[in-house]
Amino acid sequence: MQGAGRGARPASAVEPENVAGRRRLAQLLQANASFGEGETALVEAAGQYGRVLELEPDDRISLIALGQIYGRLGKPEDAIRIWSRFVE
Repeated sequence: MQGAGRGARPASAVEPENVAGRRRLAQLLQANASFGEGETALVEAAGQYGRVLELEPDDRISLIALGQIYGRLGKPEDAIRIWSRFVE
């Protein structure tokens, strides 16, 4: 699965408002973090989830995932802030 997110990047760049595409790219990057791409992939995934939340602030999938990523990156305050949005 390593590198799986790379193929999705051009589509996301061409269609910047494509929420589903950005969410899928973020999911692939998050998965890549478990297969050797580590923190770099998590940071990229966080950016994509953040963009999804700019477009759809109540996207529950992205809120959960972004909170998890912040936890893995050692950013508990950011994780709490995101998870608080989830429970609102």
